Amino acid sequence: ADLSEESIPKALSSVPVPEEESYKNRIKNICETWRKRLDYQGAYVVAAKDVEKDLSLSALEFVYPQIVGLETFPFIEKVLLKAGETHILEGKPDKALELARARIHSFWPTQEPVFQLHWKLLEYSAQLLLLGSRIREEIKSVGKDPEEIIQRYSEGSEPWCLLDTDYRHLESRYASFDLDMEGGHDQLEQVMAHVRHEYTKTLELMIETFASALLEAGFSVAQPCSQKEVFNRYFRPHLTSDGKVAYLIVDALRFEMGKELGEGLVDEFNVSIKPCVAQPPTITVVGMAALMPQAENGMELVEAGSKVAIRIADTLLKDRASRVKFLKKAIEPEPFVCKLSQLVKPSKKIQGQIQDAKVIVVTSQEIDQWGEEGAEEEETRIYMDEVLDKLRKAIRRLAFLGVTNFVVTADHGHIFGETIESGMKMHPPGGKTVELHRRVWIGSGGKTEAGFFRVKAADVGLGGELELAFPRSFACFQARGGSEAYFHGGVSLQEMVIPVIVLKKEEKLEYETKGPGVKISLGSPKISTRFLSVTLTYSGDVLFPPEKIRVKLTIMSGKKEVGSAVMSAYGFEEGTKEIVLEKDEDNAVTCMLTAVEGVKEVSIHVIDAVSQVELARLERIPVIISI
Repeated sequence: ADLSEESIPKALSSVPVPEEESYKNRIKNICETWRKRLDYQGAYVVAAKDVEKDLSLSALEFVYPQIVGLETFPFIEKVLLKAGETHILEGKPDKALELARARIHSFWPTQEPVFQLHWKLLEYSAQLLLLGSRIREEIKSVGKDPEEIIQRYSEGSEPWCLLDTDYRHLESRYASFDLDMEGGHDQLEQVMAHVRHEYTKTLELMIETFASALLEAGFSVAQPCSQKEVFNRYFRPHLTSDGKVAYLIVDALRFEMGKELGEGLVDEFNVSIKPCVAQPPTITVVGMAALMPQAENGMELVEAGSKVAIRIADTLLKDRASRVKFLKKAIEPEPFVCKLSQLVKPSKKIQGQIQDAKVIVVTSQEIDQWGEEGAEEEETRIYMDEVLDKLRKAIRRLAFLGVTNFVVTADHGHIFGETIESGMKMHPPGGKTVELHRRVWIGSGGKTEAGFFRVKAADVGLGGELELAFPRSFACFQARGGSEAYFHGGVSLQEMVIPVIVLKKEEKLEYETKGPGVKISLGSPKISTRFLSVTLTYSGDVLFPPEKIRVKLTIMSGKKEVGSAVMSAYGFEEGTKEIVLEKDEDNAVTCMLTAVEGVKEVSIHVIDAVSQVELARLERIPVIISI
């Protein structure tokens, strides 16, 4: 009824349609009500698919612009997804973004979660292409001031670092997307190849521009603060104040990841997120030492066996053990030191030690460890995002145990893009090599080539006689082992700009989390695909209810977690998978089963993200999936 006569395929000309407008409108209203009623939606899906099959609608040609606003049949979504992909491949990301945002929360994507995930891939792709194009234009006029470049990367309403956020989310989503083995997603694969190429092109330009600016400025960057200032400026003042303080040092926490972590805590903490310039070379032994007490008084880069180490005063810092020992001697009162993994489910002993301590130091190696040692790139991308969730949980647990002030920072960032090709690898300088990474060579002697530049340790603010060589662009040195898509050590914005997140626990009126308040509605009485859609409704039927709450959704088979949320109609955070529920506003949540083999039935649990109290559950849901 909403199609013009000339756009209706001839094969449908024999289908009777009422002539009276009032009759047409009545039928359309019935269908619209049928789709909107939660208790009727399942029946509508069955009926629409039956009619689509009977009339062979998916085999007919429909004019793309004319069906943009229609929701009657599922084939419409497939046609529009193809149109969105075509827009991207034809260089029209603005049109693809407009279409994706118009469709992503319409009827069929909420009923068939694979559509919603597909639209999300196109949304991220279009956003990334548009931002990348804007960055490449801005770089032309940015000049050679490294401070201005850092400011563009980290500040403003749409900082350049969001390019890395969009790419991280895009790859993480694509890693969990099931491709059609019969060629149904061939065009989507072309889109991904195109977007990866465009991201790499923008990344390469950013690296070249920043490395050139740094070199011309003699590595002198006054603003924002240097990594060696972090301990004194942000952490030391808390040692003499009332209340407990925690210092979280996260290996490879890139600035954009820290930004996402901090922004998700604004409802519970006073949050400040500042950029900071990491000490080159951006490798763990250097960056971690730069965050120690007395680092601002001088750091010496020295040879220690077959590796490099940092000497502060008379102490050699070469690994976590030596840094922990140094911290315990330098901080008064002596801190309690633990790993992030120990805070995910802290034992009674650790809880007691945290409660007894005034200063807590937490270290995390998960991001760097997964990046450098992960066997599968797709798996690595998924697990790296989970670190943000672990950090958020750790901060909340520490707050529950009495910590009021937090400083979260990193030793360095990282680059995680396309796998580097052989043509992008170059020979290192040679000479005496003390340590070699893909993005930095440390040693003495050897040669100089056009693809990299050499500096002395003193040139980058370190003591010692060693020299350093950094790639001028996205290229890397030939080095053994490790990932060929994830690396650090160099002087890109992604490697050198790190976050300093300062949190102070807010004293807020607590609300009762037990009892009714959240309702779960499942679209189907059984689960027949890896993707399913549930609707969460927060009624606020508790004492002093807030207008919105943050929750986590997990799917369990016995005691094993077999699924989680991957998207929601509103308020979904990609990194931590937390979902915002607003009072009396339904939120359609797309979930994915990550394990199906041997799973006969599952339960769905909604957990309060702050208190970890279970708010609602659905049990004994049959799983019938053909493997």
